[in-house]
Amino acid sequence: MGEEAVGLDRRLGGFSNDAEVDVWRSDQRRGMGRWLCGLIRLTALDFTELASLTAVGDGWLHYCISLTEVDFTGLTNLRTVGHSWLHQCTDLTALDCNGLAELATVGDGWLRDCANLLCVDFTGLTQLATIGHSWLDGCTSLTSVDFTGLTHLTTVGRSWLYCCARLTALDCSGLARLARVGDNWLYGCTSLTSLDWLELPKLATVGHGWLHGCISLTALDCATLAQLATVGDKWLSACPRLHSLNFTGLGQLVDVGHYWLYSCTSLTALDCTRLTQLAMVGHSWCSGCTSLTSLECTGLSQLVRVGDSWLSNCTSLTALDCVGLTQLTAVGHRWLSCSALSALDCRGLSQLAKVGDYWLAGCACLSALDCGCLFQIATVGDCWLARCTSLTALDAPPMLLTHRVVSLPPMKKRRAHVALYNPSVASIRLSCRKLGVEKQSIRTYRLRL
Repeated sequence: MGEEAVGLDRRLGGFSNDAEVDVWRSDQRRGMGRWLCGLIRLTALDFTELASLTAVGDGWLHYCISLTEVDFTGLTNLRTVGHSWLHQCTDLTALDCNGLAELATVGDGWLRDCANLLCVDFTGLTQLATIGHSWLDGCTSLTSVDFTGLTHLTTVGRSWLYCCARLTALDCSGLARLARVGDNWLYGCTSLTSLDWLELPKLATVGHGWLHGCISLTALDCATLAQLATVGDKWLSACPRLHSLNFTGLGQLVDVGHYWLYSCTSLTALDCTRLTQLAMVGHSWCSGCTSLTSLECTGLSQLVRVGDSWLSNCTSLTALDCVGLTQLTAVGHRWLSCSALSALDCRGLSQLAKVGDYWLAGCACLSALDCGCLFQIATVGDCWLARCTSLTALDAPPMLLTHRVVSLPPMKKRRAHVALYNPSVASIRLSCRKLGVEKQSIRTYRLRL
């Protein structure tokens, strides 16, 4: 140990009784500096003489850039640590947390930007329940993490394992009580390849950016996420190699934010049969999934609202069956703007009331459309069926035969205004059932444009 480390060793060993520890703790409460912060020549520490210590404030061992070894075995009664504990300890390669058996709460920035950290042993942290933001954020050399032992952990803040570019494996089997995680969990972990080991039975809420930009991720198994109810924006967005998804365990999922599965260009099929409680999804769900050929909607019986660009620019999607979407009432702009779409089964969309602009716009392969069951439709935005150059037959309620309809009254004794802007349409059948129109009034029109 160098001169600085020896001096510190004397200082740590100088607490001869509980009273002196209490004096040190009162100094911390008065804000008198950050303990052992910014000691750039410090290489090793031994806390064996501090068994009475129960709390440490912010900045403990922050920016100790030469620190390579820490022994916490003496801190048997430590329960609380503040922010920036071991933040920016750039020479630290390994950490053993055994000895911290009573630790319950850690603040923000724990082990953040430890650029050379390779291994952490969390097995001794059996009472740890809450961790703040930026835990293991920016640990760019970390390749694997084992969370075995964290059996009481319930809450982690945002940016947990954020941009750990070399992370390839993660064992969450010990996180049996984890219920809430903040934004940007595993965001930008560009070497992570699969998550089929995910065992988080109590996880209920995850914030924005979960697994966003994981460009090497190929598979995700959600079979054990039985309590997951809410996920924020950008979940699994921009994962270009993702091709295998198992949503079997997501029976309690209710709400997902914007950009879910956005631009996952290798995804070919999506089975939503187990998403039986899903009610709300934000913008750009599956937008830009250029290899997607199949979407199973059967289980989406509780889906009520979807934002803009749902299935927009899915250039390989040729057919969609909407039979299971029995509660869907509103969809935003650019829904199903898919150039290869040739078949759409609208049965099941009986509750659909509002659709935004560019619905089915640019579907150049669509030749016929039967949406005669859409009797609840009240609002359709501009450019419905625009640039559908192969469309020759359309079966629809009269209210859909306007390029824009806003809260029309009942259609009895009212003429529909035709403004489709599709010169290839040869015939239109008005499905007037349930609109107060007598059966004999249903007619088929042959348009000469």
